[in-house]
Amino acid sequence: MLILETARLILRPFQDADLEAFASYRSDPQVAAYQGWEAPYSLEQAKEFIETMKNTQPGEPGKWYQLALEQKSNTRMIGDVAFCILSNDPRQAEIGITLAAAYQGKGYAGEALERLLEYLFNDMNLHRVRANCDLENRASSHMLENLGFRQEGVWIESLWFKGRWSSELWYAMLQREWHSRWLIIFEDELRQAQAARQAGNEGKARVCARRAAGIAVGEYFRRKGIASPGVSAYDRLRALIQMSELPPGAAELASHLLLKVNERYQLPIPADLAEDARQLAKILLD
Repeated sequence: MLILETARLILRPFQDADLEAFASYRSDPQVAAYQGWEAPYSLEQAKEFIETMKNTQPGEPGKWYQLALEQKSNTRMIGDVAFCILSNDPRQAEIGITLAAAYQGKGYAGEALERLLEYLFNDMNLHRVRANCDLENRASSHMLENLGFRQEGVWIESLWFKGRWSSELWYAMLQREWHSRWLIIFEDELRQAQAARQAGNEGKARVCARRAAGIAVGEYFRRKGIASPGVSAYDRLRALIQMSELPPGAAELASHLLLKVNERYQLPIPADLAEDARQLAKILLD
């Protein structure tokens, strides 16, 4: 049985108890707008789908396998994530995700897909993963780019879809890109920190520096085979400090990056968080 976890979610096989929640969000026109089904989505359709998933094995080439997304805080089923191993090449897969409207824009989709990609690249040892979205679906394209996907092409009016010619954005990521993506995102966050500082926005500069540090710590956990406590930089830095064995200087730098500003929006000690983030990454990963 395939079960994956993140800080806030459990990615698990569908259950009979998911019937109403599943049919409900698939019946929402906002959720269905860029998806392959039509709203409303009946309970009978939902039941048939769940039965199909019960009889499908994850990783079977040519067949989509979908995992329900369950909130850890209240066991509520809020969406699903899917992957399909390509029938003509078992080292490649396509992925997709759906979230109930109330949970969109809160980071759940990126969190779930990041965990799925870890499974596909690390556990299944895939070479390449692809994804696509409608050209008008800016939220999805932005999320895929944030995860490190490369846009490989735009198919102009390639699909007659729900009464219109739809254009598609196609994305992909290689296994080696997944393993090195932390450095690209890390450097981008530090560049943003520098730009914010030059613009006089120290608050944003500190946020970007902490995010950069969180990315480096996440890569350290991956290399050490340690389960990440989540995608939050604060959670990762706190978990790092609690470790019993760390390279010299790592705990002090991490503690700087966890400092909060006072009522005058100043740090309690002189600290350059961007430089601290860079030094922390050097200590942990060089």
